[in-house]
Amino acid sequence: MTEAPEAAPRRTTQQVVQNLLVLQHEAVKSLTREFYQQVEAFVAQTGAHPLTQEPLAAAHTNGASDGAIQLRATNQSSMAPVSLVSDVIVQLTKNTCDRQGCVRNTTQMGTFLRCARETVKTDEDRVQVLFILDLTLQRARHKHRHGADQTSNSNNGSNSNSETGRAMTMFFEQTRGYDVFVDWFTESCSYHDELKKRLTQLLLQVMLRNKPKLQFARKNMIQKLRALQSFVYAKANKELVLQVLEKYREAE
Repeated sequence: MTEAPEAAPRRTTQQVVQNLLVLQHEAVKSLTREFYQQVEAFVAQTGAHPLTQEPLAAAHTNGASDGAIQLRATNQSSMAPVSLVSDVIVQLTKNTCDRQGCVRNTTQMGTFLRCARETVKTDEDRVQVLFILDLTLQRARHKHRHGADQTSNSNNGSNSNSETGRAMTMFFEQTRGYDVFVDWFTESCSYHDELKKRLTQLLLQVMLRNKPKLQFARKNMIQKLRALQSFVYAKANKELVLQVLEKYREAE
């Protein structure tokens, strides 16, 4: 019996639809898993649910085999199929950050920078650290510039917030916090793969948003970035390097 001419295209279409449904199902599973991982990481850090703010205990246990939600292993390879929050980041933020995701004070910033240098090794974890540092420095500059958060009404509160903000940025510069950016930039800027390019781009964007106040810190950054400039891959990142250098050369 001869197959109808339209049968083969129909089977092909059905196979394509079936494959798309399988891919969609796997994507939903992956996103759902990541959502619960992110919620779990927030609960582990703050002790509260991110949506309701109700007190809540973390469900995960390291190496759990009872079905509890587990976090990504510390310093897991970047080749992992799903990028989730690692134990090293959860512990780091839990010990040093407030509920807004900022480093609490200069003492905790010292701890944060030391851990960033010594224990944060994967690109995924470095991205998390960059977001935390950027948010912390931006809030510190806002406090120093405006004298107080919007919730503060007294002059004493304004002065206190201003000094706290200035102390954080000065501490970051004096303890060579910017060297963390440059060290990671050195490791990633010449690679051609997409993950390294994006990490390089994020590093440059954070450096562009957070210009050092101290002259020695700016000169140190300019010197190191100029030495690496010729090794940077990707046109967009080359342009970002030029923007950072130009901004850092501007007088305060």
